[in-house]
Amino acid sequence: SLLSSLLSPLANEMPNLFRTFLDSIIGRRSEGNFEVAGISEMSPSHGSSFKEINTPTLTTSEPDTVYDIPRVFDILTGQWISLRLTDPRLCGYGVFSNVYYGKLVEPEEMEVAIKKVWPKRNKRNDEMLFLAAFRKLGARNVAQLLYTGRTIHGEGTRNSLVCETFYMSYQASNLDQLIRSEGTLTLVDTKLYSWQIFNALDFLAMNKIMHRDVKPVNILVNRQSGELQIADFGSAKLVKNSKEMSTGYQVTRYYRPPELLYSKGMMAYDWRVDLWSAGCVVAEMLSGKVLFASRNVKHQRTRTQYALGVPSEKDIEHMGVPEEVVVDSIDLNIRSIGIKRFLRDYRIPSDAIRFLSKLFVYNPRKRPHGEKVMTDSFFEEIYDPSTRTSEGLFTAPLLQRQSGPAKRPYDFEGMFTINRRSETPIIPTPAVSSPSDATYSDSQVV
Repeated sequence: SLLSSLLSPLANEMPNLFRTFLDSIIGRRSEGNFEVAGISEMSPSHGSSFKEINTPTLTTSEPDTVYDIPRVFDILTGQWISLRLTDPRLCGYGVFSNVYYGKLVEPEEMEVAIKKVWPKRNKRNDEMLFLAAFRKLGARNVAQLLYTGRTIHGEGTRNSLVCETFYMSYQASNLDQLIRSEGTLTLVDTKLYSWQIFNALDFLAMNKIMHRDVKPVNILVNRQSGELQIADFGSAKLVKNSKEMSTGYQVTRYYRPPELLYSKGMMAYDWRVDLWSAGCVVAEMLSGKVLFASRNVKHQRTRTQYALGVPSEKDIEHMGVPEEVVVDSIDLNIRSIGIKRFLRDYRIPSDAIRFLSKLFVYNPRKRPHGEKVMTDSFFEEIYDPSTRTSEGLFTAPLLQRQSGPAKRPYDFEGMFTINRRSETPIIPTPAVSSPSDATYSDSQVV
């Protein structure tokens, strides 16, 4: 039944459940209530105390109250400033973070999403470092950090607690909400959003970053501007070399590539896992359905085998998983129909089937990426100056490749090294190619 298909994945994805919940509702606004959860340095301008505690207790938010937020770092200018915020509303809370909606009134007027996390006392949150660097680089189609703040509560005591706050531009909807509301997207809209997804993944791949949770709910969409951003880098990881080991239990199951489905713990893999996930997202935009929906990991493997057949020895070698695990998992009762027929059953257009068939392969090294994807004939239509989206936007001007500092690899490894166990992180300017060459001013310190 539909109900069981929605509920059954929860038992198998508990580690990602709270984050998925937060992501799925980040675009929703509560009506009249501001749920107090987490710890914040906010205090109302009218003078009364305002201190949040980690509890789901609801309190009423006064819409006209303006909250002063002192000592917040502006990522772009490198200056410590104060913010003024009104109408804060909690979107959701969980084990790892709280997400709020609010309206900035100073230093600029804009809607913001506010994410609050509690990193370890001696380590800055990795997601903050990624998002701050993306902002400094001016990277396209990835979420960026506007401001960040950090407060240590109970400093000097055994129970001291660090609260880190991210301020990002608010997007009213994500791709999951869009698919649910429209059923299926037009082919032109799908091509435009898909191109931007791969533009973001090309930037991440160049910098050896794997997102590890590409799915519709983590992709923010602005229908009015036609722009898209990949968000939630809470699972992202910088892969320093091809032999680096990472946990295989990553990526939400429906979007998990075969190499991770056969994982038995730690294994070596890289950003190519995101290419499979992106293919699943493209198919979902066109069909309105999750492509590889399953009851559990075993069923997910069966679904993949039904679509792709059995992996070859060469495939298994490049997947980096034990051959015996794959062999033991093969269901001899499953007869593959092939990926093209599998996609046709979802009523996906023929040019999209040709494109997706290249991505849905066992061997990660054979998945196209970068220039090969961006210039694929699948996207030819949206390069036409006369092509418009369903909102009437011309598509060609929206196809903006990375430019400026974002065109070149950034020293993310050096940045993370500098910030290891650092109370005050340092984000080198994009012109700095290595930490040994860097000279830092106060404006470069977050």
